[in-house]
Amino acid sequence: MTTSLLTLDVKGAFDSVLPGRLIRRLREQGWPTNLVLWIASFATGRSVQIRLDGEIGPSIDITCGNLRNRFGYVDDAANLVISTSLTTNCKALSDSLQEAFNWGATEGITFAPDKYELLHFSQYKADQDPTCTPSVKAGSITILENTKQLYLQ
Repeated sequence: MTTSLLTLDVKGAFDSVLPGRLIRRLREQGWPTNLVLWIASFATGRSVQIRLDGEIGPSIDITCGNLRNRFGYVDDAANLVISTSLTTNCKALSDSLQEAFNWGATEGITFAPDKYELLHFSQYKADQDPTCTPSVKAGSITILENTKQLYLQ
């Protein structure tokens, strides 16, 4: 058996979350009140400061939520496929990736290409060289194993 894992990251997901709507959805789903309050405190009223070489910069408020765009509550996705060959795995992952792109286009969500990652796990010696393993493809996107390189065709 062989196993392949494709990971994706929603681009700017945290920046797109509307804190009020997130809190309302968590309450509607029955999450414990103490957890909802903790998430609310994390998602609102946040600020950052940069420290470099012992110097501390000014405090800057972080604004979450972009009222002009649709959003989702997802940040990371992982697709796992197990079969008898890496080629079969990559075909299934390619189909899954295209479905993710289609869903993202419908929902106004994009993925961060620099964070795509493909990993293969196989007991077969012929599958051990990442320069010879199959890739995952969807549209003009090709993702290779063990590289963070994205090739646009």
